Amino acid sequence: DQKTRTILETYRNFLLEPLEDGETILDYDESLYTPDMSRTERYQAFRSSMDQRVSSSKNPNAKKVLQAMRDFVLEFENNDQSDAAASS
Repeated sequence: DQKTRTILETYRNFLLEPLEDGETILDYDESLYTPDMSRTERYQAFRSSMDQRVSSSKNPNAKKVLQAMRDFVLEFENNDQSDAAASS
């Protein structure tokens, strides 16, 4: 829905930053990403984690939000870093 999309657009940089730039991850102990991951590997880890969260969610509203966030973020998976930065 449009409200959800607007919220996701507002927080786009926050959502994409750890996927686009591994250098921005401050605490790898608390992250699903590791320092040696490529951008592609970070997106794969994000996809896997979000798919698991969506499938295990019992709350229909939470599931809808998780799906929207996952789908929004994954729209940028095939863009290179310069494309993502240029459109922010």
